[in-house]
Amino acid sequence: MDFALTGELDGDPGCLGQERAADAIRMGALTTHEDFNVFVLGQPGSGRHALAQSILAEIAKDRPVACDWVYVNNFDVPHKPVAIRLPAGSACRLRSMMETLVDDLASQIPALFESEDYQTRRRTIEEDFSAAHESEMAEVFEDARTAGVAIMRTPVGFSFAGLRDDKVLSQEQFDALGEEERAELEAAIDRIQQRMSEVLQAVPKREKEHRRQVEQLHYELASRGVDEAIREVQEGFASEAAVMRYLEAVRRDLIENGELFLIGEGEEEVGPFPVPTSKHFELPQFQRYRVNVMVANGSSGAGAPVVKEELPTMANLIGRIEYASEMGTLITNFTMIKPGALHRANGGYLVLDVRQVLSEPLAWDALKRCLRTGEIPIYSPGERMSLISTVSLEPDPVPLSVRVVLIGERLHYYLLSALDPDFLQLFKLEADFADDLLLQEEAPAGSYAQMIAGLARRAGTRSLDQAAVERMLLESLRMTGDRERLTLNFSRLSDLLREADFRAEREGTAHIGAAHIETAVAEKERRAGRVRERGLETVR
Repeated sequence: MDFALTGELDGDPGCLGQERAADAIRMGALTTHEDFNVFVLGQPGSGRHALAQSILAEIAKDRPVACDWVYVNNFDVPHKPVAIRLPAGSACRLRSMMETLVDDLASQIPALFESEDYQTRRRTIEEDFSAAHESEMAEVFEDARTAGVAIMRTPVGFSFAGLRDDKVLSQEQFDALGEEERAELEAAIDRIQQRMSEVLQAVPKREKEHRRQVEQLHYELASRGVDEAIREVQEGFASEAAVMRYLEAVRRDLIENGELFLIGEGEEEVGPFPVPTSKHFELPQFQRYRVNVMVANGSSGAGAPVVKEELPTMANLIGRIEYASEMGTLITNFTMIKPGALHRANGGYLVLDVRQVLSEPLAWDALKRCLRTGEIPIYSPGERMSLISTVSLEPDPVPLSVRVVLIGERLHYYLLSALDPDFLQLFKLEADFADDLLLQEEAPAGSYAQMIAGLARRAGTRSLDQAAVERMLLESLRMTGDRERLTLNFSRLSDLLREADFRAEREGTAHIGAAHIETAVAEKERRAGRVRERGLETVR
């Protein structure tokens, strides 16, 4: 060993003693075949997590950047939100452009409906409707006057009577008429009444035509404003067919519901910013046009994602649908869909601790289902077990392409192999971490010294001199109980280094020496030696 202090070494021994396991992890990370997920098995403290993540990070930086995913409103079936795949870095841009679109229309559409052109055309429609109705009514009244019939308005409609010398006949005057004259007047009244009935029956149809003309006018104005405003978004995503289909649905809905932009907001709050800068897209009526960004990987070329989920609950793995309480009722919408670890790792790698996955209810089953089907459905445990019956969503499942690396102990691997028939089908590669390595042949002392230097650097301790490293080698042999094998339990070695660093700090030395290692070992044995000493006392 040619060094004075471990600070002189780079502290990177590579995959010392774990070449077999490292090759398995690399194969799992690089192969394109399905179901070649990796199970890393070994004793705790052997550096399984650190080595697996290091290998995955090294491979992931050269892989393509994963795509973005968003959920948008399904205007035809609102309870089934649509998932859209986007190029990396496009999700936030689409969300921003849709927010800008709503804000622009919130200013443009009211201005269109207040323009002189709209007022003129609307007034023309109203005048034509009124003129047509009044013309028919005038003809009926003129016909009635010519026929000697009086038409009188009453609270419940119209009444008809005889008319002589511009005076309405009373019942007595009507009865006093001759039989032939009375019969002619009754016939005239019946004819005028029938004609009035026809005119009044035509009013609903005319009103329907009037509404259609007004709606057509509104549609033309809204189309003009929406087409102009949405053109920029369409040009920005012209190459994305799914986005173009969504934008066409947005366009139709905006035109059909242009009145949403005419809803008053009440009194404006006085503030430092003018009204045009207010965030209209946050208003409840415009929530349907928002974009829920599930995954935004960016376009910086950072490579594929490597995600480690520390709390792999079912919701943290596959995502969840949140609810809000409104007047005692739970409600939700597509903006309340939250991503899980599988969404974030999609297109890359997901690292999980098998013990934590197995200890969370339904998490293992959900993980297997996603790997088996190749997609991520979002549902809650309550729905799965039929414990809740509130209104919920059925989001589009997101296609899944991920390599899962499970880290556990050998017992976990053997139990899952024996008890779960799906396990070996989904995790075809095992990366078996060695507990120790043969001195000299597999690990020259210099490589082991590099490992000790790396442990000291990660533990934040002082550097070790050469004698201290030699003492660590001796203690490593003692941990294995074999004079030819060195332990690979990095956790125990790190604990010993930190305790030796404490001794060096108490003595005020700049580095860790062999005496500090010796003291740390002796103190550890003394702390755990009460029972041993009591046993020795009984045999003296």
